[in-house]
Amino acid sequence: MYLYIETLKQRLDAINQLRVDRALAAMGPAFQQVYSLLPTLLHYHHPLMPGYLDGNVPRGICLYTPDETQRHYLEELELHRGMQTQEPPKGELPITGVYSMGSTSSVGQSCSSDLDIWVCHQAWLDSEERQLLQRKCSLLESWAASLGVEVSFFLIDENRFRHNESGSLGGEDCGSTQHILLLDEFYRTAVRLAGKRILWNMVPCDEEEHYDDYVMGLYAQGVLTPNEWLDLGGLSSLSAEEYFGASLWQLYKSIDSPYKAVLKTLLLEAYSWEYPITAC
Repeated sequence: MYLYIETLKQRLDAINQLRVDRALAAMGPAFQQVYSLLPTLLHYHHPLMPGYLDGNVPRGICLYTPDETQRHYLEELELHRGMQTQEPPKGELPITGVYSMGSTSSVGQSCSSDLDIWVCHQAWLDSEERQLLQRKCSLLESWAASLGVEVSFFLIDENRFRHNESGSLGGEDCGSTQHILLLDEFYRTAVRLAGKRILWNMVPCDEEEHYDDYVMGLYAQGVLTPNEWLDLGGLSSLSAEEYFGASLWQLYKSIDSPYKAVLKTLLLEAYSWEYPITAC
């Protein structure tokens, strides 16, 4: 089992890197700069970096190691602007991971595509810390906009989907009507920029109904370590209300993004053929 899990992890990492490379290759220099530096700007917090604000802003991404582009950026700041890099405190860091999702690195990506970024954070962040992190993300959105890149950040509590919370994620969330479909889209399209691997990718399709039991079995066998994985939970069955709400939402979205809306509507149609037992 251990060798099987290690093989899966290597495949996940290889596919993820391929998707990162594909996303960068399809876009211009400004997009490449923003896409590459976002993890660094969330891991560190310094007045010389975009997104800085006063206060005890949560910083630090679990398992983060700068790549060559990010190291070069940090070295430039240290060499030419005298910045002293301060590593986040030791222990479990507040940001579980940073992931792009949606059209990025898919057939729906175009040269004018925007970026949807999920910043998944620990459940123990208090209200003030979440507000500070949200303000930092808003500043990073403004920084990206100044470079001509549209970015939208969404803060995701790691327990959000497990507790069936329907807090607003902005327009794409459409209230509580797309709860499972939203998680499904994340699992299908997420590209890990930094942080923990997504645990759902390690669960076979035929174990989806027993997601929690299967995961606990892997933990009990010692082949997976809980604090190394992002676990947003399994995908439960889709309700008729979610189909209806999602269909209405895609009808509305088709006004501005007809091609993307068609792709998502076709996916909904494919899922509907298997209702009420949908294998997302």
